[in-house]
Amino acid sequence: MNNRTFKIGDIVHKPKGSWWQGRVVGFYSTEDTQEGYCVQLDIPHGPVQIYPASALSASAIGEDETYPVNNGGNSDG
Repeated sequence: MNNRTFKIGDIVHKPKGSWWQGRVVGFYSTEDTQEGYCVQLDIPHGPVQIYPASALSASAIGEDETYPVNNGGNSDG
C-alpha cells in the first residue's frame, strides 16, 4: 500500500475508547483491515499495540497530552 495515512515515526493517538499515544513503528494489513498500524507507546521500551487507521488520529509534537504514569500508588508522584 503506497498511500498510507501515517508514516514510520509519526506521532498518533487513539481519540476514542481506551487511551493510547505513541509513534508509528510498523504497518500491517489483513483481510478485514486493509490499513493497520503498529504504535509504540512513546516511553523507553514501550509496548506496541496494533490499530486500524480508522482508530487513529495524528498528534502534534508537544501536544498537551500527558501519559498516564503508574507511580506505585505513591501520591507524591
